[in-house]
Amino acid sequence: MIIFGIADDGTVGGFDSRPLAGLDPADLTNKLYKYTGQQLYAFEILKATKGTKELVALLVNGTANPIVFSKPGTYDIGGGKQKTAFSAGTVYFQTRRKG
Repeated sequence: MIIFGIADDGTVGGFDSRPLAGLDPADLTNKLYKYTGQQLYAFEILKATKGTKELVALLVNGTANPIVFSKPGTYDIGGGKQKTAFSAGTVYFQTRRKG
């Protein structure tokens, strides 16, 4: 699960993730394909909350193959600077706990 709008330390940041809840899943599939080269259909866009803050989560269900990013995903943080959300070669996978 990827939760948008939460900082690395777990605090809710200033990013308003609510517009992401209205994304068309087909558009998201196309955007992910641009960075992975894989057509991914096993995901859900969910609304979530932390305290009183509304957030959006991307729940990625099981896949037959790991999701490997083939291109870096960067975004503008102002002042001509970029921040990297994920690097080429990054792999996301799910582990299951017993119990």
